[in-house]
Amino acid sequence: MQIQTAVVKAKEAEQEKLTVEAKGAADAARAKWAQEVIKATEVTAAEQRVQVARLDADAAALKKKKDILEGEGEGEKKRLIMSADGALEQKLRAYIEVNKMYADAMAKYQGAWVPGVVMGGAGGGAGRAGGGATDLIDMLSVKTARDLSLDMGFAGAAATKKK
Repeated sequence: MQIQTAVVKAKEAEQEKLTVEAKGAADAARAKWAQEVIKATEVTAAEQRVQVARLDADAAALKKKKDILEGEGEGEKKRLIMSADGALEQKLRAYIEVNKMYADAMAKYQGAWVPGVVMGGAGGGAGRAGGGATDLIDMLSVKTARDLSLDMGFAGAAATKKK
């Protein structure tokens, strides 16, 4: 009876050894596949980041191209406007600013604009009423027009230059 008990115990021990080995192999395989899942997830996430970065780079390149084309278009538009009207808008703005400065300077002037006593002929120039101030204003207007390359000698709204 003891022999049969020993044989049964030996078989039980052998069976337990096989069970433990199988369980260990199963745990090892489970752990390995859990790591494979983590690896696959990380690889997929990294590939996704690479694709997003590539798409962002492509989008930035296209935006750069768009901005360059818009800038060139805007520059060409301004160049055509400038050549069509001879930069009239900018010249008029400068003309207005210069005249505002003249008017401001004249408004702040405290002295006499014309001399109290005028001696000389009654022709043009200093002998006419307001001559000095009028001459100054005329001179400044001519200077400004010349600086701006404006032709201020038109006869009316309908007057045009013939080529």
